[in-house]
Parts: sequence; structure tokens; C-alpha cells
Amino acid sequence: MPLPIAHGAVGLAVYFVWGQNKLEKSPRVKKVTLALLLVVLSIAPDLDFIPGLLLDEPNKFHHGISHSLIIALIGAVALFLLLRKYYIELETFRLFIVLLVVLGSHTILDIFSVDTSSPFGVPLLWPFSQEYFISPYSLFPDVIRSKESTSAFITSLWNTHNLQAAGLEVLFACAVLLMVLAKQWSSVKWKFWLFTGLSFTCIPLFMLLGMAVI
Repeated sequence: MPLPIAHGAVGLAVYFVWGQNKLEKSPRVKKVTLALLLVVLSIAPDLDFIPGLLLDEPNKFHHGISHSLIIALIGAVALFLLLRKYYIELETFRLFIVLLVVLGSHTILDIFSVDTSSPFGVPLLWPFSQEYFISPYSLFPDVIRSKESTSAFITSLWNTHNLQAAGLEVLFACAVLLMVLAKQWSSVKWKFWLFTGLSFTCIPLFMLLGMAVI
């Protein structure tokens, strides 16, 4: 599974692409709140670790129903109903799509991640299907972690493999966010080519490091 770095980068990118321009004249607190909300939502399905950590069985509920696209859809509808009056600057359809894309992005990234723990992959279509899905092609390495106890889980996260995985995700985040900046600065040629060049520098580095870690 990807670390919060990659998931959070997607949430932030969605904010810059679909949210920021519509809130240009809104108070700063409104912009910051939406950006933080989207980052948190992009990471939120991994909160399924919490019940397991409390029960001293860290992996008991991970990659469960919170990683279903059906649950992402239900969550997007619920959040849309709560937020539509506060973020009235965003068109109705735009706000819903932003929430759905951010929530669903977590599951999609996890599908393209190495998974070494059974069941492999994510329950993509729960509750309509109990089947777990995983791509045969991986972009992200697994995260080495202990399943024995909460204390062992926390201490096991600190290792060279996970540090390399974090470095890989930093490159992924840079590539994604630089492409967003290139799009935003398309009217300023030198900035467009600068950010485009930087993003396409990060992509091969991301792939090379990924091959080394995976």
C-alpha cells in the first residue's frame, strides 16, 4: 500500500485542479480548510488501522470495506450533502466529483501497490462482491510492518525499505504537483516549460527508484 505521501499528493492535486480557482475570491480559511479536507479524505480509508491497533491486532481490519469504491461513493454523497451550502462557490456537480475522486483515489492507488498480506488487494466492489482486486503491475512497493502487536507494528515501520518507499512517493508527489503547476501556469511560457520539465524529470526517477525498491 502507498504511504500517506502519495495519497495526500493526489488530494492536494485535486484541490489545485478543481477547487482553488473557484475559491479565488473566498476567505483564506475556506481555501485552506478545503485543501486540508481533501488531503485527509485521500488518506482516510487507512484509518481502518485504528480499530486493529486498539485491539493489538494491527492488520485485522486493514484493506477492508473502507477501500471499496461503493463506500467511496456513499461517503462522497454524504459529504456533499454536508458541505454543499458552505462551499456554494463550487458548482454542485464539481463539488461532488471532487469528493468522489479524492475518496476513490485511495483505492485506485492501493490496487497498483505490492501487497504481501492475505487477502491480496482491495475489496473494490464490496458489498456487491467479496472479491479482492490487485493489479499485476505495481507502481508502489509494499510497506514492511509487523502484524504481531501494536508496539511491534509501530517500531517495525522504521527500516531502510520503508525509507526508500517514502523517497519513491516523494518523487511521485513532486511529479503530480509539478504537472498541476504546469497546467496552472500554461499562460506563462517559461513557467509552463519549467514545471513541465521538472515533472518529467521526476517521472523517470520515480520509475527507476520504484524498480529498485519493488
